[in-house]
Amino acid sequence: MNQHDRTTRVFAAVLAIGGIFGVVSIAKALYWGIGETYFRPVGIGVGEFLLFGFAGLFVWTIDTGVAAWQGTPSGRRWAVILFASQIPVFNMPAVKFWWTSGVSLVPYITLGADFRPTANLNFSWLLGASYSVRLFGRATEQYFIGANLFAVLAVILLVRAWKRPRQIRVEEVF
Repeated sequence: MNQHDRTTRVFAAVLAIGGIFGVVSIAKALYWGIGETYFRPVGIGVGEFLLFGFAGLFVWTIDTGVAAWQGTPSGRRWAVILFASQIPVFNMPAVKFWWTSGVSLVPYITLGADFRPTANLNFSWLLGASYSVRLFGRATEQYFIGANLFAVLAVILLVRAWKRPRQIRVEEVF
């Protein structure tokens, strides 16, 4: 196994394990109940669709991680796309977005109420899974913007591994 295959397998394992953590966290939330925020006595709201959407996304990361581990072209392609979608991290008055499957290393700048950068440069990290999306919901006092550096690294290394042709050794043929 060459270095590029190892790189792909490491990030494939991160995706698959992170997807398992995500599915387990959503199953746990469904089992123990997550309050009126998501489930109301009558009808299904936007929160339920987001919750089940993220459940599907985490199942997809498991499938993509397994496919990338096996070295399929679609697995490698979707691994890059899934990691790229984990790069932006932000919380603004109308929109909030982040999701992580596996590892998150995020430096972020906290913005004041008038959107001028304050002296707060923060750093957060996570092993596992996380997700949060808000569209035109309640505003928050803490606005921030950042990038998941682990996802940036994953995209760069996976694209480099994908671009290089795989060299087949004689031992692999027989």
